[in-house]
Amino acid sequence: MISIGGWIFSSPFFSIARDAQRRTEFSKWAVHVMARYGFDGIDIDWEYPDGGGLEQSALANPASDGANFLACGPCGRGWAVRRQGRPRLLLEHCGTGRGRKDRQLRSGGGKGGVPPAQLVVGVPFYGRGWDSVPPGPRNDGLGQSGTEALSSLGEREFPYDRLYADGDLSFAYGRTMGINGYTRFWDPVAQVAYFYSATARRMVTFEDPESAGIKMNYVNQTGLGGVMFWELSEDENTAERSLLETIYQKLRLP
Repeated sequence: MISIGGWIFSSPFFSIARDAQRRTEFSKWAVHVMARYGFDGIDIDWEYPDGGGLEQSALANPASDGANFLACGPCGRGWAVRRQGRPRLLLEHCGTGRGRKDRQLRSGGGKGGVPPAQLVVGVPFYGRGWDSVPPGPRNDGLGQSGTEALSSLGEREFPYDRLYADGDLSFAYGRTMGINGYTRFWDPVAQVAYFYSATARRMVTFEDPESAGIKMNYVNQTGLGGVMFWELSEDENTAERSLLETIYQKLRLP
């Protein structure tokens, strides 16, 4: 499949979605590209309709972007394309929130009325970090303010495999463990792991086999279509640490 947009290149979606003629042209273009070049589908990766990409927040209009997104040709009309008898796939790459979307999935309805079986859950093979985080009342940093941290690679992402390579994370007794002054904690609400050091005043939240396994259970229980992940090169090669291995072992598909 071909993916367009992304955290860096989503700016054009704002002007496309707000103009009826551009929406129509975009729909025709998407069909043409898939048919002309033989793609199995197209991934509409608008990050995000209400802002949040690299340079997109100034372009956002939270009051109208949601409706424009649903009106934006292939994004909202659920069309199907067939070429030589082969079905084409349309993916919408979008953020999710608690509450309404979760209730829709559990009641048998997906995003924008899309059946749950046509939805997949994203699994990040990376974490996010914050510096200058005070310990807080439980000495774990949870719920405290901080500033965005950069990984040892100088990036906002903390690749899962680098957490081990940098000596901040280890694995023992079937679970991840913080080392080098870090303690591994578990957020029971988000159902995800994080580690924190009161000395370094740094917190990093990340996907690990435990949280990935919980996601797979959710996918199985709600009848979703599967999962996607970003990206394979950031996974650990050791089977017990591997996020992809967890997905493979836990996910049940029809």
